[in-house]
Amino acid sequence: KLSSLDPAMARLEHELDLVRKATAIFDLIQKLGRVETDEMYRAFNMGLGMLAVVGPRSAGKALQVLQEQDIEARVIGEIKSGDCEVRLH
Repeated sequence: KLSSLDPAMARLEHELDLVRKATAIFDLIQKLGRVETDEMYRAFNMGLGMLAVVGPRSAGKALQVLQEQDIEARVIGEIKSGDCEVRLH
């Protein structure tokens, strides 16, 4: 269980589908530093890069615009009212 990624969205539940495994550097930092997984996501974002939050009806257009600019983009989850936590899949 992780806390909210953004304090402005603290009353919302986040479900993230993390298909890609974090890169080796994050595994090394976690192992050598004995850092818990939830803290790794809070501190390092585990290599996800910049996250943009858009409404579900805008997701397709947002992806199209980014991809037209040769920017790698994908949908990684959803935000909804709920238990005020982040769930990783």
